[in-house]
This record gives sequence, structure tokens and C-alpha cells, in this order.
Amino acid sequence: DTLKEIEEEFGDLFVRVHRNALVARDAIEGLSLVDGHLTVSIRGISIKPVVSRRLESKLRQLLPEL
Repeated sequence: DTLKEIEEEFGDLFVRVHRNALVARDAIEGLSLVDGHLTVSIRGISIKPVVSRRLESKLRQLLPEL
């Protein structure tokens, strides 16, 4: 499956943060700036995916709901 297909099928469980990354909504701890780029902090792992500028406003709107 492509990320688009997964996003369409499980959109209530995942949120797209970049063209090549989906993150489980319930695993998001918050957003932070790293080297001038907005990143997503994920519970339990040290990897912080970069949020694309195109999706930044959408993610900020969703954050209060998460």
C-alpha cells in the first residue's frame, strides 16, 4: 500500500507530517523546533520526523485535538 492509501483508510489513526511520513496520532507528544525545522516528538522513540512547511498549519490545528 502507498502512504496515501494508508492515510485514506486509517486517517483517524494517523496524520501525515511529510510527503514520506505518517505518524500515529496517539503517539504524538508535541512539536519542537530543531535547526529551524518543525519536528514531531513521538512517545517512546528518539526519532523526530520533520514536518513539511505545506503541512505545518494543518498539524498545528490538529495538535489541540491530539
